[in-house]
Amino acid sequence: MTNLAAVDFGLSQTKIATRISGVHQSHITPGFDRVDDGALDAVLAAIGRQVSHFGCIAFTGGQHAKIGDRIGDTRIVHLSEAGCLGAGGLALAHVHSGLIVSAGTGTACIAARGPVCTHVFGTAVGGGTLIGLGRLILGTGDPEQIDALAHKGNPAGADLTIVDVTGGVLDYLPADM
Repeated sequence: MTNLAAVDFGLSQTKIATRISGVHQSHITPGFDRVDDGALDAVLAAIGRQVSHFGCIAFTGGQHAKIGDRIGDTRIVHLSEAGCLGAGGLALAHVHSGLIVSAGTGTACIAARGPVCTHVFGTAVGGGTLIGLGRLILGTGDPEQIDALAHKGNPAGADLTIVDVTGGVLDYLPADM
């Protein structure tokens, strides 16, 4: 059985999924300013592996095209991030079509209908932004601590609520949202 890896070079995190001797694992490492063969070596070293350990490595995410189609005997496959997000979202939801939302450093919305996946909207504001602002403003980048602090706060003091805008509820959204 061939050992496989899939790597998503995100801005704030690099995500790695591996299948080694039939065992699936996932790993997360910090992101890289530059994506190249050196970044790949660093990602794999963080999980105790080398490129030569894999028969094939699939890439998506920022700047992955800077890595060639082969490194030594290892085949490199480049994949569309929208296609990966769409196919993965549909598979996880067990549906054939849908709007897939990926909230990473930024947020991407992917319209997925079977094998056709199209990026329809995106913003630079996402989970990575929240973590960065949490570090700067709250002194913590831990998502669970940020969430706990948010639950202690009063959203009406920081932003408009549905009732401020509509005078009541909006469809199924509560007035205090």
